[in-house]
Amino acid sequence: MAQITAKADHLIHPMDVSLYALYSCRSAFERGPLIEEAVRTACIWYIHAGQRVWQNCKIERVYGDDDDPPPRRRFNMEKWRLWKDGLKAAQLEFPRESTQEMIRTALEEIAKAERGE
Repeated sequence: MAQITAKADHLIHPMDVSLYALYSCRSAFERGPLIEEAVRTACIWYIHAGQRVWQNCKIERVYGDDDDPPPRRRFNMEKWRLWKDGLKAAQLEFPRESTQEMIRTALEEIAKAERGE
């Protein structure tokens, strides 16, 4: 899903399923203690579609209709920072080398997105 989203020509393209990135990052970093598999899933989104996640946060993309009950599902820069901090915390939490590699790669993709690469 992350790779397909990254290949979408533009935001809100039918192939752009960024909502799943939102769900993955929310599950990994906003809901209680860190769980390694949830962090790894979020990493996949950053590794393959980090630029798209960044774009969604920059434009504060919102999902749902205006008449949907709060809270609405939304990206924003506050979440970007929260999720990035969550990845950094996960580096200290999970010693498995494959998880460490995924986190390192995800943080590299985050840095590229922030630099506009």
